[in-house]
Amino acid sequence: MAGQLPAPTGLSASLEPWRFRLLGLSIVALLFGFATFAGTELQDAVMGGLGLVFVVALVFALGGRRVPWPVAVVLAAPILGATILDEGWTKIAGSWYHIPLLVVATFSVAGRVLYAERADEDVVVGSICAYLLAALSFASIYAGIETLSPGAFGLDPSEGEARTYGRLLYFSLVTITTLGFGDVSPVHEGAQALVCLQSVVGILFPAVVVARVVALATVGGSRPFAPPPPRGERFGGRYRLLAILLVVSLLPLPWLEENRFTWLIFAGVLLAQLLTALYATGQGGIRAIAAWGLAIVALGSAVWPGPPDGRVSSIGLVAQLLFFCLVTFELLNWLVRERHVTREVLFASIATYLVLGFALAAAFQLVETLSPGSIHFPDGMQSNRSTLVYFSFMTLTTTGYGDITPAAPIIEQVAAVGALLGVFYPAVLLARLLSLYSADEDA
Repeated sequence: MAGQLPAPTGLSASLEPWRFRLLGLSIVALLFGFATFAGTELQDAVMGGLGLVFVVALVFALGGRRVPWPVAVVLAAPILGATILDEGWTKIAGSWYHIPLLVVATFSVAGRVLYAERADEDVVVGSICAYLLAALSFASIYAGIETLSPGAFGLDPSEGEARTYGRLLYFSLVTITTLGFGDVSPVHEGAQALVCLQSVVGILFPAVVVARVVALATVGGSRPFAPPPPRGERFGGRYRLLAILLVVSLLPLPWLEENRFTWLIFAGVLLAQLLTALYATGQGGIRAIAAWGLAIVALGSAVWPGPPDGRVSSIGLVAQLLFFCLVTFELLNWLVRERHVTREVLFASIATYLVLGFALAAAFQLVETLSPGSIHFPDGMQSNRSTLVYFSFMTLTTTGYGDITPAAPIIEQVAAVGALLGVFYPAVLLARLLSLYSADEDA
């Protein structure tokens, strides 16, 4: 069947049940080591050994099926070399060369879970491993940002590199589980953009995986989670394009306020969002006319040479808000009418959540523009598009570090509505995916 992984044979088949189990044990041991030995005299000896075991288990889990053995070894070689040459855990913890291996591993393990043919212990353990690997990946990226821009997370640099990485790993786990205690929070706007992505992963990944595991256990289907798209949509279709564009559009936001071509960058990002959304939800009739009209008004206000807090800007924000609400309606309408679990269903679900985040950001920005001071920002953080998008996704995913807080009743109500939408959407998505699996089985 298209999209399925080939069945392992020979020695590979005998080793297959141990791949995720050993990986899971090594991750647990690594996390325990961080909690116990990071920042102590034993950190290099103990954590170096645990790190080596983790990397070997990771290569073992990857090699053979989705990732060729040579590729897995090449990705792990820098970490293995630094550990064997006794560079010291303090220097290799959270270094940049962890990132390629961890990112590839996260996608590979998650792919194996989504393409599993039956619900068994391996699928459950693999789901947990993919979730933890995502946390480790983001922690390494955060460590790289902290190295390039000290103070990006408000940490105490006197604690040392290893202790800093341990704190960032803790912060990553708190973010992906959407706990958001607020004892560690991102200060650098680039870090805030990545935190938005991680919180979305943390809120949607469990819903998708639980739907897949429950469907395999109850429906008993052996079909892949996401069959390939129809011929002519080999890239994955319009909803995949929309989801990817919305994710990518988060990245340039931190630099909008630092560049003299701010208006041009913002206009380009907004234009890409608007056109892709129009393409993805393309409909005829009055709704199409309304969508195009709102898009033109929103884009026109973005390039308007007047003050950013003027009447034209407010009208543009209203147009943005209404446009994103209309796009959300169209996406939900399509998801309700769809009758099979496909890649487009998955990406449309992700895109819907991201559009909700941008709609909430437009609402926050509109209120802050009409009534400055409605949102309280900590010292050193300014009210701009980037920080409001960050505040929006922290509210939607209910992560809520507490660094940015409402300072007016209307913002409190908007934030409450956003949090409710963020909580209920994954539950509704889970129910919808399960119903589609049932429909596939009945067909």
